[in-house]
Amino acid sequence: MKRVDSSPTQVKIESSLYGRDLFWLSWMCVLYPMFQGLCVTLVPLRMAALQFDETTVGLIQALPGVTVILLGPPFAQMSNTRWRGWTLSFVFFLSGLASLLFGFAESVLGFVIPQLLTGIATCAFYGNMLAASFQLIDVRGQSFVQGKITAFQGLGIFAGPIVGGYLLRYGSFWAFAPGLMCALIGAYSAFRLSPGVDRQTHSNFSTYILQSYGQWFEVLIGRPIIQIGMLLVAMTSFFLYVTGGTFYLLYANSIGVSAIMATFLMSGRELLASVVRLSFRFVNLYVGSFKMLIGAVVLGSITLAFMPMAETYWELIFISFALGLAGAYVPPALNILAGASARPEEQAYAILCLGIGHFFVQTLTAPLVGSAIFNFGYTTSYPIIGLFWIVSATITLFLGRWVVGHDID
Repeated sequence: MKRVDSSPTQVKIESSLYGRDLFWLSWMCVLYPMFQGLCVTLVPLRMAALQFDETTVGLIQALPGVTVILLGPPFAQMSNTRWRGWTLSFVFFLSGLASLLFGFAESVLGFVIPQLLTGIATCAFYGNMLAASFQLIDVRGQSFVQGKITAFQGLGIFAGPIVGGYLLRYGSFWAFAPGLMCALIGAYSAFRLSPGVDRQTHSNFSTYILQSYGQWFEVLIGRPIIQIGMLLVAMTSFFLYVTGGTFYLLYANSIGVSAIMATFLMSGRELLASVVRLSFRFVNLYVGSFKMLIGAVVLGSITLAFMPMAETYWELIFISFALGLAGAYVPPALNILAGASARPEEQAYAILCLGIGHFFVQTLTAPLVGSAIFNFGYTTSYPIIGLFWIVSATITLFLGRWVVGHDID
């Protein structure tokens, strides 16, 4: 694909494939996050309705991280092959199957298998999708591309909870049914992408598997900026998806907020983040991705520390609004950080490292947070957790400047 230089005010691409591939990538960036929005919102609400305790909910929510850590490298390797489009189609097949199984889940075991499938699909989707997006244009134009596709991701996460929450009144199967529609359209969109290119050759399957883990480990230990990025991913994922996601919804349920109204809280947050995210290209010129991420952690932690004081729906709206602002620039900033830190054939592994940071913190902390809330309640747990992450963000700020220096942004 032929690329030309881009400026902060205009991105020009001399390729007929650019517009087509960006179109289909944008579609996928609506559809898969819409499935994720269904899962992030409806799965905790369903488990609350089935009267699972907080510790059990935390353990089930930690399951996708297990598959990401174990199977992430081979799927990341697929981004460097001609089979990238087929891999993305397989992602949507798995998401459709998970949606179907979630629709019929009534027990702890019923949630385990679709959660594991979701983990496989997620690690394969983001590595291959983002690798494709990085190949559309050089690094100087990536703030435009990443701002756009992450805005579409926010729209998907916005739509999923609203549609699923509305359909929940007709039963669990119908609430997750939009995931099947997303799977069908998403698989077609993946099929329409331009074919990938074989960047490496492998003599056999075992070599392919071993090489994928070797390359992932090389990127993990050889890129200080990736290590800092993993810390930032862990912190932002914690306040957005653990304390500000699963247990935020359980808290809303505990003060009498209905399932449909809880989905509005999550959807409104994502809509606000999507709109704000459109300005990322310009804000990034003056602030930089690293400082954006540090600011997100601090604002998100302060917000959640005050969450137990919210006793009405309107007060929860304020908390949701603040979390939307805190998380607005997180996805594009992380994508830029990953894309700029690795060679083209390593970018999927860089993204996988950040993804492992995301899922590792969920796998490790979701059961711990659930147990803390179960034993000490929200009023005690959340302020302590918020203070811990503010201190951690401050340490990471100085650590990042010391380890990476002026190249951090």
